Amino acid sequence: MYSLFIISFILLSVTSIRSQSFLEDLTLSASYAYESVDDRIVSVADEGEKVYQWSVGVNKTIWETRRWEMDMGLGYSKRLVQYDRSFNRCYFGATGFGVHCLNEIYIPMKTYRSDLITTPVNLYFYPLAKREKWSPYLNVFLLNGIAFHRKVEATGDRSEQKWEAEWEGLEVNPGIGIRFGRFHAGINYRLLHFRPYDPVFFNTKKAEGLEDYVGDPPYKGELNNYNPFKLWLSMGYRLGRIE
Repeated sequence: MYSLFIISFILLSVTSIRSQSFLEDLTLSASYAYESVDDRIVSVADEGEKVYQWSVGVNKTIWETRRWEMDMGLGYSKRLVQYDRSFNRCYFGATGFGVHCLNEIYIPMKTYRSDLITTPVNLYFYPLAKREKWSPYLNVFLLNGIAFHRKVEATGDRSEQKWEAEWEGLEVNPGIGIRFGRFHAGINYRLLHFRPYDPVFFNTKKAEGLEDYVGDPPYKGELNNYNPFKLWLSMGYRLGRIE
């Protein structure tokens, strides 16, 4: 999935060179998402348990007709999880991986934050063709992300954090929206979700000297397609020309 970042960078560079003005096809975007609590981790969520995410970015149109449009971009996203549950301190490098580390896994957390670099891809279809004033559209929003920082705030004013580039996952989000002048606004529902098991919640390492895994099941290397409800609200502003 790191290759998606390289491909995005190349396509953005080529299209900017070929265009008369880089700003002509550039859009500033902002999105906010609400996500249901993962009931494999928290069986019954109370009012204080929630998951939300926000993203900002810059998108570049790479293909466009009167009814179709495709853009790719680069952005930053923050995902915040508020659970009252234990977390895997071994992931953050607790001393050793033997009994000492395992005994300290079960410390209740308060918040869990992930910082990501994203490469969103959007495909738009305009049933009525594009108009200068307003145009409704259907779209598919693909969100690929690399987490570079994870931080957990736990009870007793304890915190753990780790700086490391890890693939966060890929989301497929179909939706609808409307474009009015330089602005557009839309709503998207996450239909498909592919990501590794979160190492903060699931122990993915093998204990030294033991033949079997300890802690949570051995999910390392496996994709997690579990998909709790998630809804995105987004808006954007096109800097350059409009049709």
